[in-house]
Amino acid sequence: MLWLFTGDSITQGAEHTGGARSYPQLFEEWIRYERGRPHDFVVNTAISGNFAEDLLAEYEERVARFRPDAVAVMLGTNDAVRGVAGQGAYRRALDEVVGRATRGGARAIVLTPPGVTPGATTRVPYVAAYAQAARDVAKRTKATLVDIFADWTDRDGGTPRAWMDDAFHPNARGHREIARLLAARIDDAIVKGLF
Repeated sequence: MLWLFTGDSITQGAEHTGGARSYPQLFEEWIRYERGRPHDFVVNTAISGNFAEDLLAEYEERVARFRPDAVAVMLGTNDAVRGVAGQGAYRRALDEVVGRATRGGARAIVLTPPGVTPGATTRVPYVAAYAQAARDVAKRTKATLVDIFADWTDRDGGTPRAWMDDAFHPNARGHREIARLLAARIDDAIVKGLF
């Protein structure tokens, strides 16, 4: 299988991992070595600063041309700065990205954005609603959901600060936690014959 990851700076693994591996890189190790699928390959087309509409506009270049078997999308952290007014556009763009992936023959994986810390003042009031929109899209499209936001905010009532490099970018530990949850969800899906 070809697994394609796309999204914003979190998925790209830009800067905030401190030189450690990002969650797509950790997933690659897990699927190819630990899960024993050495002929599976991973491509990462995420771009720092992106919104859902950016990915939709570049869908052919960043997703379709690779003809992936699985497409994992995490967006919403940047979109959340648009507040309530941007939720509809986010939902429509994410829904269309997932729809195009599945119509192209790929199995879609939707990851909610992770939580943010109080320092992310422009995102704090809205990121939960964007996470819910991602859940709604996953449910409607029957995509595999990896609910990072719920996993993180269920711990001690908020995003663990020790997992963050700044107010909204996970550090190396945060990426390990995303990869852990992603691997568990994909492992369940593999057992069920979905991948």
